[in-house]
Amino acid sequence: MKNTLFEITKQEKNRILEMHKSATIKQYLMEGDIDSRKTILEILKVSDEITKKNNLDFSKFTDDDKDMFMKVGDLQSTAGGTFMRLFGKNLFDSLDNLLQMSLDGITKQEKLKEFIYVVTKTIKDNFSTDENGFLDLKTDLENFNISLNKYELQK
Repeated sequence: MKNTLFEITKQEKNRILEMHKSATIKQYLMEGDIDSRKTILEILKVSDEITKKNNLDFSKFTDDDKDMFMKVGDLQSTAGGTFMRLFGKNLFDSLDNLLQMSLDGITKQEKLKEFIYVVTKTIKDNFSTDENGFLDLKTDLENFNISLNKYELQK
């Protein structure tokens, strides 16, 4: 026989879950949140633009810029390797189509969740994400990408 200490109504359960969700929404990626996934993919697009710049004079980089460039490279490498392992495709050829990707079947859904988890963890491990989270990081990376123009090699 089951000994119940207390019973939580469905309304109370939903209220508690909603409180937790609102308290942690900026801290944790929600699996089904298309906007969060879109922002992460936009971050990956900017990281790809940054690392494709091959006309930069790296000897003139400040220490902070070197550190940021290496973090962006690590993010891109981790994301690209994980995507290749899970889907057998080049991530940076697939970014525009990724959100529209057909998720017919549990295997693809689980793979996409794993990919988003790995990328999210890499972002949190390498970049400080404050209360505005990924949106601030996207803006920071876009600004960093623009600031790299000062390091372009003269022709």
